[in-house]
Amino acid sequence: DVYEDPGKVSAYSGVKEKDLSLAIAKLLAKQLEAAGYKVIMTREEDKLVYREGTTEIFDKRKQDLTRRKEIMDNSGADIVVSIHLNDFGQSQYYGAQVFYPPNSEQSKILAVNVQSALREGVDPSNKREALLKSEPIVILRDLKTPTIIVECGFLSNKKEEQNLRNENYQIKIAKAIKTGIDNYFSGLTKKSEESTAE
Repeated sequence: DVYEDPGKVSAYSGVKEKDLSLAIAKLLAKQLEAAGYKVIMTREEDKLVYREGTTEIFDKRKQDLTRRKEIMDNSGADIVVSIHLNDFGQSQYYGAQVFYPPNSEQSKILAVNVQSALREGVDPSNKREALLKSEPIVILRDLKTPTIIVECGFLSNKKEEQNLRNENYQIKIAKAIKTGIDNYFSGLTKKSEESTAE
């Protein structure tokens, strides 16, 4: 089972991360389901879930994030893939990058597989490596399941932003992430077969 978490934080130059990350997550879900994976999504629409009476946007987002983390932990999924888009103060930066939490070897292996597939399937000039994310991010805390964050590209880079708006490019990203997931599970199967043969 694959648990998908499309990011919600918005906006750069009028393009909302939450809309693009949801579009990519849905395309990925479609490809995974077609290949026989069971996919669980934290959201399928643009809607925060929070306690009645909550007024501050920060509190609404925090409650929604906590809810998503609880669902992740109780989903029984084999992996968690959180889909996001990057932005930065300087526009020269570009390229998809995958992050993994500390103290989770399986998360690291998954991240390396997905990063490699993104390089091969989307942009061979992208030299970024899968990177350890040591900041205390809610979805990476107290992990029960191998988890990665996929930053699909930079909205702050004009060329990449245009690509990220394009559905064919989104399909390419989703396909690459799926390939990385396939390779991760193939590696686990191979290891399991090797240990059985010993």
